[in-house]
Amino acid sequence: MTPVQAAAFDDRFLRHAGVRLPLIGGAMYPCSNPELVGAVSAAGALGILQPISLTYVHGHDYREGIRLIQQLAAGAPIGMNALIETSSRAYHERMVRWVDIALEAGVRFFITSLGNPRWVVERVASAGAVVYHDVTEAKWARKGAEAGVQGLIAVNDRAGGHSGARSAEALVDELAAFGLPLICAGGIGDEREFAGALRLGYAGVQLGTRLIATPECTAHLRYKQAIVDAGEDDIVHTERLTGVPVAVIRTPYIDRIGTRAGPVARWMLRGRRRKRLMRTIYGVRSIAQLKQSLNRGDANRDYWQAGRSVARITSIEPVADIVRRFERAYQDAFQGLQGADQEQDTPEPGRSGSPSPLDTGTKRLGTITVGRKTPLDGKLEIDADMASVIGAYGYDVMYVFRKVSGGEIMSGLAKLSALACTCGQTGAGAAHTHHFLGSAPFRELAPGLTLSLALDPAGFVRLEPTGSQPDS
Repeated sequence: MTPVQAAAFDDRFLRHAGVRLPLIGGAMYPCSNPELVGAVSAAGALGILQPISLTYVHGHDYREGIRLIQQLAAGAPIGMNALIETSSRAYHERMVRWVDIALEAGVRFFITSLGNPRWVVERVASAGAVVYHDVTEAKWARKGAEAGVQGLIAVNDRAGGHSGARSAEALVDELAAFGLPLICAGGIGDEREFAGALRLGYAGVQLGTRLIATPECTAHLRYKQAIVDAGEDDIVHTERLTGVPVAVIRTPYIDRIGTRAGPVARWMLRGRRRKRLMRTIYGVRSIAQLKQSLNRGDANRDYWQAGRSVARITSIEPVADIVRRFERAYQDAFQGLQGADQEQDTPEPGRSGSPSPLDTGTKRLGTITVGRKTPLDGKLEIDADMASVIGAYGYDVMYVFRKVSGGEIMSGLAKLSALACTCGQTGAGAAHTHHFLGSAPFRELAPGLTLSLALDPAGFVRLEPTGSQPDS
């Protein structure tokens, strides 16, 4: 696999979730059964439990269901999805209890949807838990950011179920200004699309449709096979399930009933008070309809939710196999560089006269001297006093500069190196985390060490010793 052509990777989601792979098994009503959620986490990603699926669809006591998922996850972290719309006081009170029980069980990652997440953020903060919020555009992202969420699930126009209206590319540009880690939700059917989303600047990816077509999911086999057989053009949006567009597979049932809400429903949805009542009616009815659709497997009577990722799903396969392929793609992209550089002998750090990969078709951008402020290309200034090595993979080392000065460092460096930059906040003294892939096997950066900074043909920013070493 060709390495992803970006030198930066936002690892905040990995740290927030405590997982090794930037991948979420999204909460799905009605498909999130314990076996599926647990398998996702056990494989190294983050499985998200959906409370209504767990209790109403799959028949588990909520507290016991969480314990079961944790057992199936073999102790790996899991998350919880909180649908926080407030049309029903009884529902809201139940969701509050569910969040509290999840905290008691040790859940520390929450994804909120359909409302203001402030109460969830405030409720889980004392336990050190993290909240990410589902958004489809900047308006909702702003509400989430103001409420204090630590990340955003960017739901795009290729997602299954309630999808957004913007492309993944447009969303990452629109939401970058909030300075929060972004998770790409929608349209990811295989590992190439996964790596592509990370290349855009996303901190991770959320899978839904891909995970339905697995043995661990208890959906009817005909539903799973419909996902395998469907192409992108077989996904349509219907208003008849919840009153707002929902992405489903086009089946004989969809052809028969159409995709537009009826005239009475459209009239009710136009009025402020009527709209709330109609949404409640739709909600209650859709919960029952989707539960039946999960197990009945009748294309003439059921809604089968799915996204446009169906185009890249070609078989029903175990969760562990899917996650393993995605992990290899991630490792190839961000934890190792391939190509001509690895065919050469890597010089020992600081050995004068040794051949350098930087001399083979790279564009030299400047130098960095650790412990000093060095202008870069006449525009940028990097405070490297806090530079440190955070990981080593063979001959490839990842350096992170935890603090920069000058305010324009991120946008300026993005212009020089064609990086997808997701850092957001800038300004003198602002704290950032930004990764550079280097080609020297350093374990530490000593004050006074000078490094060359260059852009190689693959788009990676490379750090190499210039030959001068500080006195030991």
